[in-house]
Amino acid sequence: RLSLSYTGRFYDPDKVSRRGALTEFVDIRRVETELELSGASNLHNARMDYIGHKGFRAGMDYTFYKNDDKQHLVNDFEKEEEQTISTLSSQQVQRVDLYMNDSRKLKKEWMLDYGVDASFSDTRNESGQSINGGNAPEGTFRLKQKDYSMGAFAGFTKQFGKKVSLNASLSLQYYKASVDSAGKKKTLWNRAGLFPQLNFTYKVAPSGMLMFSFSSDKTYPSYWDVTPQESPINSYSVILGNPSLKPYRSYSGQLIYILKQKYTILAFCDYVPDYFAQLPYQNTSELKNVFRYENMDYQLQFGVGVIVPFRVGEFWNSQVTLSGQRMQEKL
Repeated sequence: RLSLSYTGRFYDPDKVSRRGALTEFVDIRRVETELELSGASNLHNARMDYIGHKGFRAGMDYTFYKNDDKQHLVNDFEKEEEQTISTLSSQQVQRVDLYMNDSRKLKKEWMLDYGVDASFSDTRNESGQSINGGNAPEGTFRLKQKDYSMGAFAGFTKQFGKKVSLNASLSLQYYKASVDSAGKKKTLWNRAGLFPQLNFTYKVAPSGMLMFSFSSDKTYPSYWDVTPQESPINSYSVILGNPSLKPYRSYSGQLIYILKQKYTILAFCDYVPDYFAQLPYQNTSELKNVFRYENMDYQLQFGVGVIVPFRVGEFWNSQVTLSGQRMQEKL
């Protein structure tokens, strides 16, 4: 069976913009800020899938995305000339994904799944910024980013009698990204890693069930987050890109016990090395807040919970959820 699909989306808000006024007081100096945003974007996606008779699947996915943004910011300082900051930025992304998967039934009810996948993307980001009609180097750049990813996985599913079921897989992935900015090439990340998945279910008794799951994944930063772009919010705040930002991995485990098919007791733990988040800090050379995405050493969350359903007559069916958790982040 062969299937084809296509989707497209256009967005052209010629008359859609956002205006706002912000008044700030610093050392009795009054500043009024007006910000106007507008832009247009379009998205095209085409997909082709092939499904064989014995579990074989193969496919290709192509995505094209283009976005143009305009930002016009005016700072009106009391008893001083006003400051005008204009920024024109654009982004164009082309991405291709390929995959081949297969599944086989083996002896004694074993089910084997395996496959390979690959992806490639080419991104072009441009930004031009002017302050009072003059060029602003800190907000002007042109760069090309290329991302590569290849992976292979194998997994199995098995039912052991009527009490135990097990599903497990292991994926090996290699991912790399490089950027070319003003003729200078730089590798953003070049990594390989193993990503396991596990789901285990055990029927303790006719009225009880124990479930354990473990998963792992990776998360990339957005294209704009790794550019050297400086986007002003107002006269005292700016968003700054971080070209050194790198992806983070996440590992999640969960243990659940269900009693009488309605009472639930659970415990969970999430560990995310190299977790990134947007953090504010004070510029050391001028009175300005800077917001930038930064990698941390890790983020750790763990906790427990209890879910107890209850019913009052025929008109109220609800549940009580009690939970406690702790989150820790280290820079």
